[in-house]
Order: sequence, then C-alpha cells, then structure tokens
Amino acid sequence: MEPPLRDLDSVLRHLASAIEPLLDRPFVFFGHSLGALVAYELTQLLRSLGRPMPAHLFLSGRRAPSIPIGRRAFHDLPDDELIQEIRKLNGTSEGVLQNDELMALVLPTLRADFAIHDTYHYREQAALDVPFTVFGGLDDIATTTDNLSAWGSLTTRGARLSLFRGGHFFIDELRDDVLAAIDRVLLHLLEPRALAATAT
Repeated sequence: MEPPLRDLDSVLRHLASAIEPLLDRPFVFFGHSLGALVAYELTQLLRSLGRPMPAHLFLSGRRAPSIPIGRRAFHDLPDDELIQEIRKLNGTSEGVLQNDELMALVLPTLRADFAIHDTYHYREQAALDVPFTVFGGLDDIATTTDNLSAWGSLTTRGARLSLFRGGHFFIDELRDDVLAAIDRVLLHLLEPRALAATAT
C-alpha cells in the first residue's frame, strides 16, 4: 500500500541501504527488463561508494542503457492506451487486462515502473570490472541482438550473450532453461573456492 517510487535514484538509494548488511559475502545480481537497468546502476552506485561489487551481472530482456529507448513514453498514457502497450508485451493474461478492478489496483505500480524507465538518462561512466551474462528473447519486440550486445561496452570483463526462444517474457516461458544457464555461471564462479577449500 506504499506509494510506488517513480525515479531510479530513489530506487537505488533504498536498495543500497537494504542490501548493506549482505555485502559481506559473495553475491551476483539478476535483473530482467527494468530490473536489468536497476542491477547495472546499483553496481555503479556500489562502486562509487567503495562497497563490494557483485561477482557477476545477469542482465535480461533490456537493451544496454547507452542505447536510447526509441519509443514514446508510456507512463503518462491514458489507461486504455497503457493497457494496449502492456498487452503487446505478451506478459499479462487477457483475463487480468480485462478485469477493471484488478487493473485499477496494479496500474499505478506499472505506471511508476514505466516512469522510471521513461525518464532514465544514461550517464557515461567507467566500464565495470564485472563480467556480464546478457539474456534475450529472439522474438522480443523491445530489443534486438545489437541492442543486447551493446552491454559489452560497459564491462571490462566481457559480456556473454544467450538468446532464448520467445518474446519479452521468455524468462517465464523458458524458466528452467534460464535457471540452468544461471546455474552454469554460478558453478563456474564457485569452482576456484571449492578447489581451494578441498586443498586445505
């Protein structure tokens, strides 16, 4: 019932404070769509604060932040037009979209998410010393392979691109495949520690 946050800086401040007690252990970030932008900018904020950095970033279903959004803003559209744009993303059932009472409850939150996305302004910063894995849907109308590949310029450690069948919400349609891809990276990250532990 709290009012939703509508700007990225506020989101980042809240997240940085919330995760502070957890930064004494290895961690990674995963973000899909707007979450990918949040994961990237939160990592930049942690670096600026001199805090520990994630061992890996999983960035899913969003063009690199250095690529302009390339569409009109959604957050200030009339309700019926906003619902039409949500429908095009193929991530919300028609039953939900046609339920006026339910949509009245969720639209303010969706508008806030779109406001964060629509009002974001990329600020060029030094590339992160963190490896990236970038996920995308082959049929995602919001991204292209080039837009996903552009994440590579934002890291000094390389960005591996993995494409999946499906649209913007391929992470729901192919959940097991996405989790398996994440598991492979995490197991690789753990190997040196596991070997060191065995040696001692």
